[in-house]
Amino acid sequence: ILYTNLIKVCASAADADRAFEIFTEMESSGIRVEKHVYATMVSACGAQIAKTHIADRRAQLVLLERAFELVESMRDAGVQSDAAVWNALITAAGRAGKLQRAFDVLDEMMSKSSRPNARTYIALIDACAKTGDKTFALRIYKRAIMEGHSHELVVYSSAINACVKAREGSDVDAAMEIYAAVSYTHLRAHETR
Repeated sequence: ILYTNLIKVCASAADADRAFEIFTEMESSGIRVEKHVYATMVSACGAQIAKTHIADRRAQLVLLERAFELVESMRDAGVQSDAAVWNALITAAGRAGKLQRAFDVLDEMMSKSSRPNARTYIALIDACAKTGDKTFALRIYKRAIMEGHSHELVVYSSAINACVKAREGSDVDAAMEIYAAVSYTHLRAHETR
């Protein structure tokens, strides 16, 4: 528990280097590393990628590779991935601007019979927004809604953010359509209570 909490603090502080030091110490002391620790380690990589200035692209890509290596070592240790691990890896890839890798993770997640959840779709929409790909972001948003995540306000918020960050310029009309959908959905949910 002590090691896990220390790693959580490092992830929260976007200090992946220190998280790796603690992780290595944890492994060296013979403690079995559970999947939530791997998820937190991958989150630490994603947090530091987000914190690293875009000019230091190499550092971002090194952190992303470390995140992928963690998931590989998790498999080698016989620990099964879950949605938290996959979502953290998608988030890290998105923050590094590696949209194709984020979608590759989704494909692998689904091939392992792990069902995407709202957080998966939010991470993918955010990855699309990071690269300015509004079209893909809106496809993911619609898929999330079709798969029953219409109650998650963050799905709508992420889709609107993708409209703001669109490569071809902000798309007010698409953002207003999303806003209308969330207003309608949440008004209906309120009326049925």
